[in-house]
Parts: sequence; structure tokens; C-alpha cells
Amino acid sequence: MLGCAGFWGIWNLATGFCLLIWAWRDLSELETLFGTTNMVIGVYLFSPSVYFFARRQKETTHWKEALLFAAGCCLIMCNVAAVAVGFWFFLEQHRRDACHFADDAGQHIYVDQDRDWAFAHVLKKSDDPYGSRLDYFLRYTKSSLGSVREISPANGVVRLQFHFPWKFEYKALLRSRAESTGGPMALRFVLLSSGDRWEIEHFSWDYLPISNEASGP
Repeated sequence: MLGCAGFWGIWNLATGFCLLIWAWRDLSELETLFGTTNMVIGVYLFSPSVYFFARRQKETTHWKEALLFAAGCCLIMCNVAAVAVGFWFFLEQHRRDACHFADDAGQHIYVDQDRDWAFAHVLKKSDDPYGSRLDYFLRYTKSSLGSVREISPANGVVRLQFHFPWKFEYKALLRSRAESTGGPMALRFVLLSSGDRWEIEHFSWDYLPISNEASGP
């Protein structure tokens, strides 16, 4: 019998494992700390149950059974590793797509000053349904920066977010550099996607080196 401590150990191991997966996904130090703590507590609570169970079964356990058990544990670890690697490649593909979209957005918004393209790809906000803030931002950008050129490829991270009851959403935090008549500048994009296409939640620019005054819609 596992006992109460054994069941609590299993619970802590399971929650710690989930927290570590979320920490890897979100790059969160806090989730890493809590996940590691839960894993350590789980091992501490669960190990006595395993020890007494193994001690009771010691006289009847053969090397073939031990080998089979070890092979099963190895298979489980390999499956977990395969899922982790596959999930990383999955996020990496979305990150590349988001960077490609941000490159197009930089060209259309800052170089071409294409208001129609920007309005079609920016998330519509209830407090600004007709894009008046977007129009102001484009006019301010043009008057402040002049012509924009030499935009570097965007780079950043993509995170998978879960929304209750059953909706997953990708959020990309990207950044690139550009040269303008007004000087070098940093471009920032926050993109969202629910699986069909990327949309711009927020974008902004600032002169380099980074000053304390940011501009954005």
C-alpha cells in the first residue's frame, strides 16, 4: 500500500513535472522554482513507499523482472524526451513563421507606409474600431523618422498560451533593427495567432540607443 504520503508524493511529482514543462514553455524562473521544489518534495514523500515495496518484493524479484521494469522506465523517459523535442520543433516552426510575418509587417508599415495593409493585419480594438490611433501612429512615424530602410530580420520567442475552456493561442515577442533618416531604431512586434494566421496585437519603435521615451499605437 502506498499510504497517504505515497499518494501525496505522486501528486507532487505530477504537478512538479507539469510546472517544469510550463516553465520551459514560458521561460519562467518562478515556475521552474516551484516545479523543482514539487519534484524534490514528491521524491522525498514517494521514496519510502518504493523502498518498503521493493524490500517486501526482494525475495521474489528476479533479474528478468528487474530488467523488464528498467526497460519500461527507459521507454517512458524516451517518450517524454521525444515529446519535448517534438514540441520544441513545433514551437520553432511557429517562431520562424512569426519572424517572417514580422519582416513583412516592417516592410509594409515602416517602409511603404501602407495603412490598408496595417489595418487589415492589426487586431481590431473596441475602443478604436476605425483605426484612428493607427492613422496617428503612421503620421507620427513618418514625420519623426522620414524614410525607413535596411530592416534587419526579426528575431524573438514564441509562447503557447492556454485559454479556458479549450483554446490555444501563440504569442510572439519579436524585435528587429532598422535605419531611417532620423537615425537607427529598434522595432518591436507582439503577434498573436490561434492557428490560422498571425495578427499584430502591438507594435512600436524607438531610437537606438534605447531611450526612456517609447512611441507606439
